[in-house]
Amino acid sequence: MDSNKESHHVEDWIALVFDATLTIAPIDAQPEGNLIIDSIRYKDCQYGALTTFYDRIVDASQQFVGIQLWPAIAAVETIFDRLANLPYVYRPANERCLELYWNSRYMSPTQSTAEQAFGGPIFQSDQGIVCVTMDFQYLSGDPIDRAILMNANATFSRAFVV
Repeated sequence: MDSNKESHHVEDWIALVFDATLTIAPIDAQPEGNLIIDSIRYKDCQYGALTTFYDRIVDASQQFVGIQLWPAIAAVETIFDRLANLPYVYRPANERCLELYWNSRYMSPTQSTAEQAFGGPIFQSDQGIVCVTMDFQYLSGDPIDRAILMNANATFSRAFVV
């Protein structure tokens, strides 16, 4: 995996790969078909284009610190149940959402901005690794937010639509 953050620009579409460590991979276009990330093929789960919705999470100073991912369909909720056990994912008590913080740990106090946008297709590798896609422009067009994402505690790669 390429961890050189300088070589990757956040395109409009990004893939979040939920493996032992989080991988953030810009995508050249809206994902249709399958994805290749770090030589691993991720197959479209065939849940459609509106699988999740997400909100920005901000801290007390209104700085972008993460995202909330909400399942839009029951099949995605089952996937989220598996992802909730990853060390960089936080699941609030009695909630269906997952929270992902760019510094890899839960922060308090934070709040959702309630600027909901819908996520794209969900993909899964033969090994069961989940990849969630989203149009980052709907989440934020702010260059500062893009810079914060590029400094996330994650591995950076590139996603290719195949």
